[in-house]
Amino acid sequence: EANIGDSVLVGTFTVKQSNLTKPVMVEISGTGKAYFHASKSSLTQATETVDVYFAPKTTGHFEALVNFMDDPEATLYNTARSLLGTAIDPTKTPAVTVTPTTLSAFSCKAKETQSQSVSVTSENCIDDVKVSIEQTKGSGFTIDQSLIVKNTPHTTVITFCPMTEGDYAATVTFTTEKGN
Repeated sequence: EANIGDSVLVGTFTVKQSNLTKPVMVEISGTGKAYFHASKSSLTQATETVDVYFAPKTTGHFEALVNFMDDPEATLYNTARSLLGTAIDPTKTPAVTVTPTTLSAFSCKAKETQSQSVSVTSENCIDDVKVSIEQTKGSGFTIDQSLIVKNTPHTTVITFCPMTEGDYAATVTFTTEKGN
């Protein structure tokens, strides 16, 4: 994880080589390659280390590969390692707003349903909003979605459908990771 504009070490790789006629090339590839860089582009010593950094320019999750290649055409001795980075903007706190925050009491007969809706908005989120339900008394509530697309308005429907008469309670939680 790194703030936009920072450069953070994500790994140090030790490369050992022998009997090669060319240097081992170090290359970053993949969809997130613009956000990672290596301290060296070629290795000629028997043992060398390479530092790989994550330097994000925008918020989000980024993936790439660091490739160590003695011959880009022949893959027998080439190897790659996965790189993952999450970039955040520390000036923008993620927020999820739910309206209303409390619903009216649900009331219906067994095997019937009653639904209520809440409006959900999110901003500055790098991940989608997760929706979960905890049945705190009985098991009679459902939610229509467990994931809401980040930074978009949404209506979530909570449905009460008891199978038997009784008292029921549940808590619905909306969460997102820190980030933009």
